[in-house]
Amino acid sequence: MLGEGSNNVNVTAAGTDGQVLIGSSTGDPAFGTITSPLGTLTFGVGHNSLTADLVVPVIVGFGGTGRTTLTTYGVVLGEGANNVNVTAAGTDGQVLIGGTSIDPAFTTLASSSGSIQFSPGPNSLSIDVVGGGLPWIYTTTSTYFTNNTGIIANSSTPTVAVLTLPETAPRGSVIRVSGMGTGGWQIATSPTTAGQVINFGDVVSSSSTPLASTEIGDAVELLCVTANQTWFVLSAQGNLTVT
Repeated sequence: MLGEGSNNVNVTAAGTDGQVLIGSSTGDPAFGTITSPLGTLTFGVGHNSLTADLVVPVIVGFGGTGRTTLTTYGVVLGEGANNVNVTAAGTDGQVLIGGTSIDPAFTTLASSSGSIQFSPGPNSLSIDVVGGGLPWIYTTTSTYFTNNTGIIANSSTPTVAVLTLPETAPRGSVIRVSGMGTGGWQIATSPTTAGQVINFGDVVSSSSTPLASTEIGDAVELLCVTANQTWFVLSAQGNLTVT
């Protein structure tokens, strides 16, 4: 029953299961069904009963994650208005490394030259330099020099190990090569860096393969004296050829 001032009282229509009496600023209250226009709630109705529950998962726009479970030990990643993402669990010593336009991921650090030693543990990582001086790379095929690195060339006859100078090298960079294979080695200029030369004393190279070994055990050390272009022979072992 509804009060109507000095008028006769009014009576609502009967409410159905789960309906509630809802007021109005312009008229009598009436029984109505509660709804969730954005779909964030579900309702369970019965005789004189009404239950309400969150829709799971809660979407990001309403402060949720959009996911029902999260990977154990994974790191939660923001994805804008989309559901959050979760990394795989990192193993001992792995670190989270980013990527352009992709999610970061746990990755094991590595040393391409073998000059760095990694000791991983649960939530720990120790890093040490292996030995001293220039790191050495062992190869049986042609390859490219890396600044401040040595190459042990073990190519077999009749294959010659062609070792290409770095495309870019700051002044003061040092490279070394030691030959142990019967195929020998040959240093080549970078195809993308014009004007690279090697000075062996007062002899200046003029070809694209300026320096080569002649016997097993031939070795050489080069110093970059003009960034990217000019290399001087600091020391040499054997009867090397310069062209």
